[in-house]
Amino acid sequence: MNLYALQQEVARQSIALNNLHSKPSLGVGADYIYVRKRSDAEPASNGRDIVQLRGSIKIPLNKDQYDAKEREEQLRIALLEDKKINSSKQFLAVIEQAYTNYETARLNVELYQEQIKITKGAIQILESDYSASGKRFDELLTLHQALINYEEQILKAIVQSHLAKAKIERYINN
Repeated sequence: MNLYALQQEVARQSIALNNLHSKPSLGVGADYIYVRKRSDAEPASNGRDIVQLRGSIKIPLNKDQYDAKEREEQLRIALLEDKKINSSKQFLAVIEQAYTNYETARLNVELYQEQIKITKGAIQILESDYSASGKRFDELLTLHQALINYEEQILKAIVQSHLAKAKIERYINN
């Protein structure tokens, strides 16, 4: 975010500089030239140093280029503002998605824990029935397999919650 703000400040400074260039300017200066005395000839003012004064005036005749540069920088500022807003929205979307994943995983853990309780109760009933009559062994095996699957799903949900939490922390801390 700071990168966009700094780039916007550069564009504003460019506009200010452009405004200075679009105004008339006046320049005054002096040149000094050291001249050694010649021994092979005797010209007039031999060995006299030269001081030359100079002046300049700059009047911008075509202001269109300065206006175009200012419009370009204004558009750059607006573009950077849009990029800043877009980056913020993307950042929030990633955080919200990670939080949603975390909440989903937490709810899945609760769901599978409840399913495990129900399945264990059903297993106890079927074990009692199997002890008494010797029937419905296949249903008992199916419930044990479901119990194992629920425990596996709990582990997957815990991993997903930790991954989501790590993602949230990574984005918030950076």
